[in-house]
Amino acid sequence: MKNTIAILLLGLLGLTACEGFLDRKPDKTLVVPSSLQDARALLNNTYVFNTSYPGAPEVAAGDFYLNTADWLAIGQPSVKNSYIWQGEIFNESERNEWSVPYITVYTCNVILKALQQGQITGQEQEADQVRATALFFRSYTFYHLLVEFAGAWDGATAETEPGVALRLDPDLNIPSTRASLRQCYEQILDDMRQALPLLPETAALKTMPTRKAGLALLARIHLSMGQYEQALGHARDALEYPHQLLDFNTLDASEPFPFARYNQEVLLHTLIATPGILYPPTMKVDSGLMDLYSEGDLRKQLYFQQNPDGTHSFRGSFDGTPVLFGGLSVSELYLIEAECLARMDQTLEALQVLNALLASRWKKGDFATISAGSDKVLALILTERRKELAFRGIRWADLKRLNKEPRFAVTLKRAVDGREYVLPPGDDRYVFPIPESVIRQTGMEQNPR
Repeated sequence: MKNTIAILLLGLLGLTACEGFLDRKPDKTLVVPSSLQDARALLNNTYVFNTSYPGAPEVAAGDFYLNTADWLAIGQPSVKNSYIWQGEIFNESERNEWSVPYITVYTCNVILKALQQGQITGQEQEADQVRATALFFRSYTFYHLLVEFAGAWDGATAETEPGVALRLDPDLNIPSTRASLRQCYEQILDDMRQALPLLPETAALKTMPTRKAGLALLARIHLSMGQYEQALGHARDALEYPHQLLDFNTLDASEPFPFARYNQEVLLHTLIATPGILYPPTMKVDSGLMDLYSEGDLRKQLYFQQNPDGTHSFRGSFDGTPVLFGGLSVSELYLIEAECLARMDQTLEALQVLNALLASRWKKGDFATISAGSDKVLALILTERRKELAFRGIRWADLKRLNKEPRFAVTLKRAVDGREYVLPPGDDRYVFPIPESVIRQTGMEQNPR
């Protein structure tokens, strides 16, 4: 049965190259898991659940630049155009970032429906954990789709602003339509509320979600929505579980990639589909980001390598390879807690949390406790958030939400091949276009461009 499921998934993956997955029924007979072992086999497919989260937002987020020759040499139109925020992003010759995540959603839906209809038999506790894992990954995947293909959350307009297609049933004959942004966020929160009490407290592998990871995801979602009290509560609940920050003084900066995969800060290990241009030394870290790191800050040497031409490239992935880590981590929870406290005018508490994090990031003897007035602490925390979470697939979502606050709004600029490209705050191009092949097949509303 496991091999049959794997063959089916490979067939579905092949559909994404030229057509919108879930918008045309596959020719292959759909396989429904009939046991918890079969369902686990599906969920243990790390290619589907852990390694293919969208990379275009990281390409577009402005924290690196390319030489013109390297940009001209890019063979993937989606990568080339994402870099300059122009033109058709996902063409029909490429597997695209709309279709691939729906393979994850589809697999979750197959499992959830089989459980609902009693087609999967086994011990109740294990069945609950399988259900919770499927709900978690469906929520996690929908969230990534919203970051890329929908606008930033705004409670005043969420009822009418388009979100993504909420596929909640594995029946491929059901047409795809775009739900409202409000419906989408309500769905991902509902999935997580159902999943949370059923998730295990520990997992044998960090590729599988735990209750702590579930709380971290809820904290991230609520932060994106500007619901700071809820985000704070979930972050603190997650940090009530045993956790550790890495002491960066113990890491070896002479290693090509200093951070071990599945290290102690990782709550859930997922990866960004990383194009080759984001590998060192091709990518050059933006000087505006590099200048934020002081000499005593160990992130400067552990996150980045100096290239022969004096530029820097990123090497600090928690995967221990050039592939970018995009999962959930303890340090993100510290920064969510600190930001929410600052936004709720709890300045001293916010600084305590921030200092606890930074003490593990600085060279021993060089770190001085940071203090700031209530009018500056939030900006300070957001700067540290950018520094700590660089190249983790988070910056694009942060730009979108912070652009709604004039004091934190950013205009991105890139110069390539003798031309300057500009992305102002709140521009329509912060929402990626859905592939035209999907629009033709479904009749869904396209994003403005």
